[in-house]
Amino acid sequence: MTSTPPLPTSTPPLPQKLLTALAVACLIPLIDTSVVNVAIPRVVSDLNVAVDRAGWVVTGYMIATGVGMGISAGLSRYAGLRRTWMGAMVVFTAASLVCGCAPSCDALIAARAVQGLSGGVLTPMVQAIIVAVAGRERMRDALGVIGIPAVAAPAIGPLLGGWLTTSLSWRAVFLINVPLCLVALLLEGRAIPQESHPEISLDIIGGALLAVGLGSGLLGLSWAVEADPRPLLLCTAASILALTVFTVHSRRVSEPILKASLLSHRSIGTTFGLSWCVGATFYAFLFAYPVTAHHTFGTSMTMIGMALGIQGVGAFIGRRLLATSLRTMSSFTLLSGGLIGTALTTLPFSMIDVLGNLWAVSGLFLIRGALLGIVTIVLLGACVENVDPADAPHASALIRIGLQIGGAAGIAATTVMVSLGTTVTFVGISGCAGVGALLAAPSALRSTPRVPAGKP
Repeated sequence: MTSTPPLPTSTPPLPQKLLTALAVACLIPLIDTSVVNVAIPRVVSDLNVAVDRAGWVVTGYMIATGVGMGISAGLSRYAGLRRTWMGAMVVFTAASLVCGCAPSCDALIAARAVQGLSGGVLTPMVQAIIVAVAGRERMRDALGVIGIPAVAAPAIGPLLGGWLTTSLSWRAVFLINVPLCLVALLLEGRAIPQESHPEISLDIIGGALLAVGLGSGLLGLSWAVEADPRPLLLCTAASILALTVFTVHSRRVSEPILKASLLSHRSIGTTFGLSWCVGATFYAFLFAYPVTAHHTFGTSMTMIGMALGIQGVGAFIGRRLLATSLRTMSSFTLLSGGLIGTALTTLPFSMIDVLGNLWAVSGLFLIRGALLGIVTIVLLGACVENVDPADAPHASALIRIGLQIGGAAGIAATTVMVSLGTTVTFVGISGCAGVGALLAAPSALRSTPRVPAGKP
């Protein structure tokens, strides 16, 4: 049976300034993943470049984010959580400023790559900091701070990007990050633990291998729907080779940049597989719904954005449920049940009558948002519940990488499914959530309820 740490009956409150800073730090990179998409047409016209060239503003960010996630754990172990977090925030702020002032597309692409790299470091760092500050007992409650942005940010991004681009300029999409990042840096204070190990050598070889493996893998997924299969095959081969060599290398060094060996731990291996399913389910739907709603019913992008925003409201409801009525349920029980519910609330979108009914869509989004909010928060906590605190940054990075790769794979698959029809698209997305539920089921059956401290 998988045991879960007891819950405290009374604990001092978590520092609100720190939680606010971490929420901002989590929200900004996630919004930046989707906010730029709607600004690309303006970038093309203002900088006088081809669409495929401007597309690297998005692709370069996605690839660099994956690489940043991979090296974040090793950097935090070497330099400490506080220095790594603050350093990544400063670099992200500076890169955002350069993006907003970029004189050419090449400069914008380069700055976006730096922005993605630092954003990739930031995202798992937020999770590791919460584990260090809150401890395992209060981790699930604290992770709600980043669980809601994880669900709401990709929906808010396109709406915010469209408004900024139309009302101001495409440059405002990047410049708005600067004051937000400065607020996060000011709020942070000294609440983040600082425990560095300068005596440890930074695993540069492992970092390079991981960068090639993750970068080429994500690049290959971005080319998955191209007519010419050679780029996909070449990137896939390079990714498999680099990651295989990295795995061998990481077992031979005392402090690898990322502890891939943690995947042999049952709970981490399961949550890593679940992160692929959750990422694919979430981002595939986020891609498929606007396309089908707009093309089939002519739904405006504003209405689509509002519908997706309801999902964020649902995520907040999910967080409240976790803190109250679902507080004693085990992580994998919640993951399995939440993914079953997500599958069931995704399936109705395959019916034309439902897809064209605004009230039905709004209700489904509210329920689906609550379920995804629960799944996301619990997934981020489940990966570190039973590992050594020193390994929490590595476990967090692995799950974030899984979400990133799963999301890229889900979008690539949905691009193909959309051409086959609405029914195939949403049945396929629902099936992906169902696979995740099945993956979590064995661990759910072995788990025991979370029992509050002081109770038998």
